Amino acid sequence: MLSVGLLGPLEVTVDGTAISLTSARQRAILAHLALEAGQVVAADRLVDAVWGDDQPADGTAALHTQVSRLRSLLGPDRIVTREPGYVLAEARVDVQRFAELVDRASDEPPTGAERLLTEALALWRGPALADLGDAPSAIASRRALEDARRAAVEARGRARIELGHYDAAIGELRGLVAEDPYRERAWAALMLALYRAGRQGDALEAYAEARRISVADLGLEPAPALRELQAQVLAQDPALEPPARGRRRRRGAMAVVAVGAAAVAAATALALSGSAEDAGKATTGGQVLRLDAATGDVRARTSVGRAPGPLAVGAGATWVIDTDAQTITAIDDDVHTFSTGRPPLDVAATRDQLYVGAGAPSSATQIAGPVVDAVQRLTPSTQTVRATVALGHRAVERRPPERQLAVVDGTPWTVRADGSLARVDADDRVAATVPGLAAIAVAAGPAGLWAIEEEGTVARIDPRAARIAARTRLQASSLGAIAVGRGEVWVTAPDDGAVWRVPAGDVHRPQRVRLARGVRAVAVGAGAVWVANPLVGTLTRLDERSGRVTRTVQTGGHPQDVVVAGRDAWASVAPGPAAASTGPGAIAGAPCEPTLARPGERADVTLVSDLPLQGGIRVSTQHMTEAITAVVRARGFRAGRFKIAYASCDDSIARTGIFDPTRCATNARAYIRDPRVLGVVGALNSPCTRAALRELPAGGPVYVSPFSTDPSLTQPASARPFARVIATDAVQAAGLAQLARKLGAARVYVIDNRDPAYGGMLARAFRRAAARLEVPIVGAGGWNPRAPHLSALARAAARLHPDAVVVAGTIDDGGTDVVRALRRELGPQVPLLLTDGFTPTNILARRAGSAADAAYVSLASATLDALTPSGRRLARTLRTISADAAEDPGAFYAAQAASVLLDAIARSDGSRASVLREVRGTDVADGLLGPVRFDASGDLAAPAVTVLRVRRGDRSRPDFEDARVEQVLRPPASLVAP
Repeated sequence: MLSVGLLGPLEVTVDGTAISLTSARQRAILAHLALEAGQVVAADRLVDAVWGDDQPADGTAALHTQVSRLRSLLGPDRIVTREPGYVLAEARVDVQRFAELVDRASDEPPTGAERLLTEALALWRGPALADLGDAPSAIASRRALEDARRAAVEARGRARIELGHYDAAIGELRGLVAEDPYRERAWAALMLALYRAGRQGDALEAYAEARRISVADLGLEPAPALRELQAQVLAQDPALEPPARGRRRRRGAMAVVAVGAAAVAAATALALSGSAEDAGKATTGGQVLRLDAATGDVRARTSVGRAPGPLAVGAGATWVIDTDAQTITAIDDDVHTFSTGRPPLDVAATRDQLYVGAGAPSSATQIAGPVVDAVQRLTPSTQTVRATVALGHRAVERRPPERQLAVVDGTPWTVRADGSLARVDADDRVAATVPGLAAIAVAAGPAGLWAIEEEGTVARIDPRAARIAARTRLQASSLGAIAVGRGEVWVTAPDDGAVWRVPAGDVHRPQRVRLARGVRAVAVGAGAVWVANPLVGTLTRLDERSGRVTRTVQTGGHPQDVVVAGRDAWASVAPGPAAASTGPGAIAGAPCEPTLARPGERADVTLVSDLPLQGGIRVSTQHMTEAITAVVRARGFRAGRFKIAYASCDDSIARTGIFDPTRCATNARAYIRDPRVLGVVGALNSPCTRAALRELPAGGPVYVSPFSTDPSLTQPASARPFARVIATDAVQAAGLAQLARKLGAARVYVIDNRDPAYGGMLARAFRRAAARLEVPIVGAGGWNPRAPHLSALARAAARLHPDAVVVAGTIDDGGTDVVRALRRELGPQVPLLLTDGFTPTNILARRAGSAADAAYVSLASATLDALTPSGRRLARTLRTISADAAEDPGAFYAAQAASVLLDAIARSDGSRASVLREVRGTDVADGLLGPVRFDASGDLAAPAVTVLRVRRGDRSRPDFEDARVEQVLRPPASLVAP
């Protein structure tokens, strides 16, 4: 039997054996025939679809040649010649199966409809016709299928409302309106689900958001039906209540849209243009695309390494960094790759010079990836390094810069690791600096030199005076990248799915342009603004004057960077979903190592770990994957009646050495699409977990994190598929409050690093717990890591005569300088209570010296001292694999997360919802590091906080050098509650 999958990258199997079609023309022919399987497709239609305006002299003969080659791959009877063309016979096509299931669902009661729609949506492996180019007819067909998918999602949401599964419906419908904010039927269904779930206020907020979008973007009030629903919600109309129990509703309230046949009919409009031979190549490796900047048409594709990233055009070539291989490729008349001897982080070019921002790993900091430390000047013609300019500054733990280099009048400016800017003069030295910045990207253009900062601000820089000339804060969740035009600056906001237009002459009057969530790189030129969205795989062209979308280009991969030079736009594109799928049982769309399973077996379920496998952290995450593998092997690749496979997947990128939010999100989407994935050990970092959870519907695979400690991930309690086997930062802060009380502190001073996501949050949580314990706080202060004024801060604390000082921050943001300043003012007797940002303790001891002696350091985790009998058994197993893994607490937390998931899968009925229920019902007395039981939010019910005491020179502990365990605390929930 021939099977053809079009709901994602083209997937072809013959009698169960996968067939690879390397020819884009053959893929186009088969896709066109498959969309009309069983029906004759005229030869002239196929010729037009495949060759477009670039048809060969004898198109019919050329088509026959390609069909003959297809028959040799698929079998002689698969494609039948029948006047006036060809027909695909006896084939299973997922588009047709999708249509059948959706049409059947429209005649079923809610229970049957939900089951059929779930089966239909599980057929989707990614964007439909994902690797078949971006000709207008292909885009139209793709759009029709995507509309059909969204209609099915909406219909399933309505079925779930009828069944009373409100949380699942709310999660699904929120995702739908985020994808298609103009879909008023989906907004109405979301409002109904929220109202029936007892959330009248949230239902009214949903209406307000739908109205705001409609008025702002379309200039229209919502349709009468949506306005009437708002009035019903306000009046608490009894008609909105669920139907009486036992009453059977079919097509009425559920309103399943008959989308199946219509979608297939619309999709058969597929007709690929002459660019078909280029289409699809982006799935086989990294590429650089050259586009017509005026039209968006793809002029050329160049294969470039594995992970092309930052781009520059100038000095006679286009230059692109391969972030994985840490090389640079020059594209001119030829393509050649070279290395500069250091990890390249960014590249910029002038007419006759090439500049590379270079990094280097550092064992003296907490930063996992390369630290920005130099700018290299190269001769473009020979690619030889002529000078290396050391930037000479202290590293600060912060988000790595998106773009490090910009050129103003032939002179490079660079972002340094502490967020400040530096100018490198012609004599290869740092000639000027702009302090007081927390820059994450810098750009230059006709409107001057600009930077964006971690705090969400945009800053205009006066390059002559080397100072900040203007600054404004954007109302955005986060900022991504910046480009400078003639009169405006364009800034992306990835989490909000928006681009901000900031007038260069009046920075306080920005305007927002709504696009899709995931937007990242941005470039301006030739009257257009180009925006790359690696999450959805598109390049979007905006008219520079009006800000309106004029073209969307499907790249077939994940676009990383975009630049405009003259009449060309250039984009670097990392491999798409098909390239990430390798080996039996692989997960399409996620970069994973080969899947492990019992030899000769086909697994029912895949357990995934989603961890950063690159950068300095990879040593610890390798220990984690080894521990997870040991757990899976010890269970014989079984979880109850289910056969288990394990896939270790990567959420990091080599350029930064840490997690990448876009990769965290795209990985989550890949896991959602693969019905075998029921559980994910991950993510490691809280921002990565947040990016993944944003993608997950309530019925998605269950994430169990070994180390994500941000309290907001589970606040408020929700149906999101998430739990964690570690305490939260709020619990850690409550433990510090308990410690202060145990020490008899009657006058506590609190200092934080003014980071609202870490130090500030911990300080607030400490003050809340201290108040409940009646521990007096006499004062509070904070420091700016980039303008610390630490002596004044320490003197202010000393004037209040505290008998304990809490410091919430990190080593790399100046925390050790704070410790030294406090010791100078307070002497050695006043206890310092430090948060876990002051680990590793050996770096704290080395950087702070004697000032760190006897300081307390809290951990939201246990140490190896806490190993239970089951934990010690695992340690013995790990020693046979890796002695280092047996001495890494992270390995045991990852193993515990895996064990929780495997136990839950064993008790489940094989559905994701069932696995989530079983995870939440976990009650393990003999966990690897102690008992494991979750509350309703997925947090540990009785978490432990470990308190270390710094003791320089103590090497007795393999996990925390220069420290010993002082005590273990278990703060009650009453101290932690917000």
